[in-house]
Amino acid sequence: MLGVKVVVSPDLPKMVLSQDVPVTDEFRREIDAWMLDFFGTWNMLPDGECYTAGAVVYMNPRTFARLRAASL
Repeated sequence: MLGVKVVVSPDLPKMVLSQDVPVTDEFRREIDAWMLDFFGTWNMLPDGECYTAGAVVYMNPRTFARLRAASL
C-alpha cells in the first residue's frame, strides 16, 4: 500500500479445543465453532494502532480496512 509493505495480523479465536484432547473431528469442529461464537476473537494488535519493523507495517484487519478506505 503506497509503496510500504503491510502485514495484516489475522484475528484468532480466543479459545479452541486442545489438539491433545482425543475427540472426533466432527466434535472438534462443533465445539470450536461454539467457542468462537461464545468467546469471540482477539488480535495482539489493537484497533487503530500500527507497529513497524524496518520497512514493514503491521496492523489488524479493521485498521487495514480503515487505512485502505482513507487512501482511495
